[in-house]
Amino acid sequence: ILNESYNEIVEELGHEIPRPRLGVMIEVPCVAFILDELAAECDFFSIGSNDLIQYLFAADRTNQKVSKIFDPFNPAAVRCLKYLKDKCDATGKSIAVCGEQAGSTTGSMLLMSLGYENLSMNYSQIARIKYIVRNINLEELQEIGRTALTLNSSAKIKSLYVEYAKQKGLSTVIDPKNFIDVDDRS
Repeated sequence: ILNESYNEIVEELGHEIPRPRLGVMIEVPCVAFILDELAAECDFFSIGSNDLIQYLFAADRTNQKVSKIFDPFNPAAVRCLKYLKDKCDATGKSIAVCGEQAGSTTGSMLLMSLGYENLSMNYSQIARIKYIVRNINLEELQEIGRTALTLNSSAKIKSLYVEYAKQKGLSTVIDPKNFIDVDDRS
């Protein structure tokens, strides 16, 4: 369809125009298993973090009965995000993340620690995330990411980023919900 539309426009204009880039939004876990095939057809990828994590855990984030299962710091979610980043790197395609995780202070640190460089968020979150980016050390954060990949609980993983933020003097911009006592969660 894209090729047909492109050809129609070129024919109508009577000259070549730049071909639009085509991307694939990763919002369901099954896409992880066909990235090679999709990479042959597209220019870039973007992760819809809200939907991907919701479908990864089969837990509707808006349903209060199961929303607590929706956790971007769960080891399965962290490892899935790392797998997608590594797989896209191997295909030579760029990958971005959009959604609540990209605009969250601790979520953005998690993503950067896993190698993500392109984060898309609501404009109201940009200033806080820029402040975080300017006040972290990427090498230190990537070391935390390597540690996070070895941990077996959300609480342990999240505490790595909260503690790092505190060490860097970023407590005032960290999401207040992230200061939950780690011992209170499994």
